Amino acid sequence: MSALSVVGWTACGPAEAVVDPWVPLTVRWNSGEARGSLTMMVEGTAGGRVELMVDRVDGALKRLVVLHTGPEVASHGDGFDLVAEAPCTPRFDLGPWGSNGSADIPEPKLSAIDTTAELSYSVIGEVHVVRFSGRPAARHMAGGSVVFGLSEEDVLIEVVFRAVQQGMTGIPRALTAQASRNSVFRRFVRRSAGR
Repeated sequence: MSALSVVGWTACGPAEAVVDPWVPLTVRWNSGEARGSLTMMVEGTAGGRVELMVDRVDGALKRLVVLHTGPEVASHGDGFDLVAEAPCTPRFDLGPWGSNGSADIPEPKLSAIDTTAELSYSVIGEVHVVRFSGRPAARHMAGGSVVFGLSEEDVLIEVVFRAVQQGMTGIPRALTAQASRNSVFRRFVRRSAGR
């Protein structure tokens, strides 16, 4: 099973995505109570580095940080058109972190793991796409203002969202589910399809 295998979904608050001059991109999800995090460092086979932080109990994605963009591609890959759903975030299989606990009280053996992927990154306007594979996504799941592309085997292929520039005050503006209802994703569909 891939370290990027998605085993379910968790309801969460709206995503907050910010770009700034020092860290190309940071996306945060508030998926409920603070229970500690596990780290997955994804190194691109042709460059790039992405850090994923997941909940240590259920594997829900809490944060995605693009540390180095790696290869930038001209298009966003797959075109799609989605109706916004309630904000949610994927839950990853915790198997790659190992287990020291019992089935009743799981306790990960490792706090951080490393994996590799075919990373690429693209931006058109405010729409950003982080891809973890050169394969096309078989399906997409709308989680509020963020869209997740998955393979047929439920492996994370891409994450698509709108990001805002960090303001002069240093306070990022949060994304809301309303962002996915505007024309950003429709523009993405037209550009991806060459229309």
